[in-house]
Amino acid sequence: MLTGASELLIYCKYCDDVISESERVQQALYGSGWAAQGGPFSRGVLIMMARAQRPLCLRAAHVHPVSLQTFTKVLNASYTVFTLMRQIKD
Repeated sequence: MLTGASELLIYCKYCDDVISESERVQQALYGSGWAAQGGPFSRGVLIMMARAQRPLCLRAAHVHPVSLQTFTKVLNASYTVFTLMRQIKD
């Protein structure tokens, strides 16, 4: 069980890092001095900033986002089931 939880923690930690880095993309684009460039470059940067408004998020089964919050929820649910099964056994 500990091995599975640690493996899940690693996945969730890296996915959380991807989410936080993708949130910084829009700020980096805005601070790049794109307005002075003009032309197609500015248009491309505006398109990228529009896309970057929604952070990149990896999802489990294309439904639930994977993050450290997900890891916490899974651990809480696992512990709840464990204690319930233990009470039923006793």
